[in-house]
Amino acid sequence: MNRSRLTRLLHLLLAATVVFQLLASLVMAHPEEDDDEHAAWILERLVPAALAHEDEDEARAPEGSLPALLFEAHELVGLSAVVVVLAFWGWIAVRRNEPGLGEMLPWFSATRRQALGEDFRRHWDALKSGHLPQYQPHSPFVNAIHGLGLLTATGMALTGLTWWLGEDLGLLGGLGEFAEEIHELLSNLMWAYLIGHAGLAVIHQLKGEPIVREMFSLGGGSSRDDR
Repeated sequence: MNRSRLTRLLHLLLAATVVFQLLASLVMAHPEEDDDEHAAWILERLVPAALAHEDEDEARAPEGSLPALLFEAHELVGLSAVVVVLAFWGWIAVRRNEPGLGEMLPWFSATRRQALGEDFRRHWDALKSGHLPQYQPHSPFVNAIHGLGLLTATGMALTGLTWWLGEDLGLLGGLGEFAEEIHELLSNLMWAYLIGHAGLAVIHQLKGEPIVREMFSLGGGSSRDDR
């Protein structure tokens, strides 16, 4: 099944934002408001025990440093991710000849849940026999996994937005702190999803199934695909 150009574009944008956000989170740190804290920040990084301040919950980086700049970029990209995931859901709801909301979220239909279970058993039987399941574009199990990945990305984007509104703008009260905890939990799930999803796609590609090339290529097709 050929994916439309708009699907491939949204997939590319979502993948780029997710990968950047996850990688940036490994290095970034909240910027200090006072540049005089530069020496103190270096000391904290060199001496881990110095991080255990009773009045601080997290290490902070001096303004202009790479961790501080990555934190600010993380916020901007996170706001962009909100737009991307909402646009992706909107496109899924209206597109034709591609998996729709029912295929991506099969949990509310008994018929779709049955098809999902049968397809899961097909995958499981193949794995038990030491074989990688053959890729099928209309696979209920694959579509459901994609839906879970998009739900996770959506949760990350929305909790990040709530966290930003609560911390940077002083809105929403304690909801911002709760959103921060959920955001960090979802980021761990996204790491697992990203590694598994990308790893399987690469394996299929090495087997001669051009999944990666098809999903990240914006060429080809016609305008009639984007509907």
